[in-house]
Amino acid sequence: TVQALIPFAEAESEAESMATPFTSRYHVPIQLSTGPPGTRMDTRVYSPFVDTGTTGIILPATSIPGFTVPTGAERGWQYLTSSKILYAGWWIEKDVYFNVNDPMHTVKSTLKILVVTEQTKCDNWKDNGDTDTCTGVLPSLNPTGFILGIGFGRRGPDQPQAFPDRNPTLKVSTIGGVAVTETTFHRGYQIDRRGITIGLTDENMVPFTIGGQPYAKLRLYLYPGGSGSTLTDWRPLRSCVSIDSSPCVRMPALLDTGVTESYLHMPRSYEGWNFIGSADNKLDAGHVRINFLPPDGPKNEDFSVGDAATIASGVTPDMVFFWTNNNPDSFRVNTGMHVYRKYKVAFDSVKGRVWLA
Repeated sequence: TVQALIPFAEAESEAESMATPFTSRYHVPIQLSTGPPGTRMDTRVYSPFVDTGTTGIILPATSIPGFTVPTGAERGWQYLTSSKILYAGWWIEKDVYFNVNDPMHTVKSTLKILVVTEQTKCDNWKDNGDTDTCTGVLPSLNPTGFILGIGFGRRGPDQPQAFPDRNPTLKVSTIGGVAVTETTFHRGYQIDRRGITIGLTDENMVPFTIGGQPYAKLRLYLYPGGSGSTLTDWRPLRSCVSIDSSPCVRMPALLDTGVTESYLHMPRSYEGWNFIGSADNKLDAGHVRINFLPPDGPKNEDFSVGDAATIASGVTPDMVFFWTNNNPDSFRVNTGMHVYRKYKVAFDSVKGRVWLA
């Protein structure tokens, strides 16, 4: 089976300087076809940031020369809950190219990308029951977001079109100019400090599987009436989270390359919740432990909130935003990107498995 490393733009200089990785967002240069798939490659280079918190490529319409909305285009939107920004526009099918200066490893993905025509700061999007517009707020018609969304298990009201076939790391059509097939390309990816490795092989999976290391088996994501996606979709990674001596609470976990902070939603009724002493939705102190499931595996993230040394070089997030409520469906944790300092992550899109190594 085939693979290709798509390096982060910052990775080489960071490695040379021995800098601590995953301190800020990473970017990957991409180029697009001038028109629909099969047309020639445009020379313009875009540098979106790599985001496991979303699914799909987001580019502003103003950055695409001569863009007009094609007849019959699909309306699209994504609401980013951390930044409270609503991106709305149109899903347009394109060839997307990676590693253009390395012909042996040039990757072409063929998929719909979200061309954004309106961008809105929308604090009450969820409360209003909004979709592609924000009640009472005028959008900016000069959007600025450039995002390479490669996350799995992200589909929900805020990202209703986060199907796996919108993920450029999975919708690969050629590597090094050679068409990939189900036999030659095992859909999935790995993330480490170098970049994104697309395609899982026996060789590149050795660090994850050696010694019979446990993996997390993801649950299948089933949609009413089907998803319209040709690829299997999976639910998020599961975890169990505790603060200090509180019982651990099971919840979905997002290992998010897009933010340096952590976002934690816990039950109001859990033991010890009132030690927080903060009215600004920030966790001021406490020892947080996140066990990544399966629970018999030794994979976890363990940190003391606000510890400067481990914020700088360990897994502690820059800040922990914290909410409590009584809705079990809303309990969740976003670890932020510092967890990637401890673990390399592999996602198998075919079998629905996640490894941390």
